[in-house]
Amino acid sequence: MNGHNFRASAFAIASVIVNSGIPSNSRADEPLNAGVQAFVVSVPTRLGITAPAQVNITHDLTDAVQRFPAQQWSVRGNSRGGMVIEFSIAKAFKHHQIESAKNDARLSLSVTSTDGPATWLVTQPSDQTSLSNDDETAVVQATSDDVGSAMLELNVDFVAAPSVSLATGDYTMEVVCTISTP
Repeated sequence: MNGHNFRASAFAIASVIVNSGIPSNSRADEPLNAGVQAFVVSVPTRLGITAPAQVNITHDLTDAVQRFPAQQWSVRGNSRGGMVIEFSIAKAFKHHQIESAKNDARLSLSVTSTDGPATWLVTQPSDQTSLSNDDETAVVQATSDDVGSAMLELNVDFVAAPSVSLATGDYTMEVVCTISTP
């Protein structure tokens, strides 16, 4: 064997070794005629609330608490850290025409059903406004610790007031529900 043939043979062997390596998109345990491609789906955080429609009642003209029918709110979210659901009143019941005619409101909250891995907890089950203490706000709250959905039952009361002190007409109050991640 002469010197030229040895160099050519060594070059050919080195070329075969370099060119027969595993392709960069293959795993070592796959045949050389296969490849791997990853497909990834990114799921953004999604929180949702379904609120019931407006509800009206007629006062029974007694001094008793006037309770609205229980309202079912549907909440859902896919946050692994859970959710915070807050129902709030910014102003007590107010007469639609007489600015000074107001009445206290009370909220109470419970969880009636759940779906998914989340554990649900009512952290603030009830609250009410107190016009006599200049407090027109009330907040109730529930939390979850994982992905899931729940039906939350909200009860609203027109707190007892002497019926003779209530002016004829409609008294309105709004509840705002917010959902957030902790």
